[in-house]
Amino acid sequence: MNRPPLSPGAADALLFDLGRVVLDIDFNKTLSCWAGHAGCEPACLFRRFVRDEVYHRHETGEISDAEYFAALRSSLGIELSDAQFLEGWNEIFRRRNAWHCPAA
Repeated sequence: MNRPPLSPGAADALLFDLGRVVLDIDFNKTLSCWAGHAGCEPACLFRRFVRDEVYHRHETGEISDAEYFAALRSSLGIELSDAQFLEGWNEIFRRRNAWHCPAA
């Protein structure tokens, strides 16, 4: 069966699977950044980080970044600013040798 090509305006939305398909996502970069700011080893944060209900509520937009970061302060046992948490979160998408957070 021949399908006509997609014409402009024919689609309401396009869906892309970016994680590990289009972009290389490395959560270890996030933990390393946070650990650098907190003055601890990334392995310590790795053991404490969980994808719990609060994580899923943040991923689905039910809670704000500030609310999620407050929960992370408690669960990870570190005192980072919202800006430092966001910096680490964005580190997931950074290329190697571009710019990086403080070393742990």
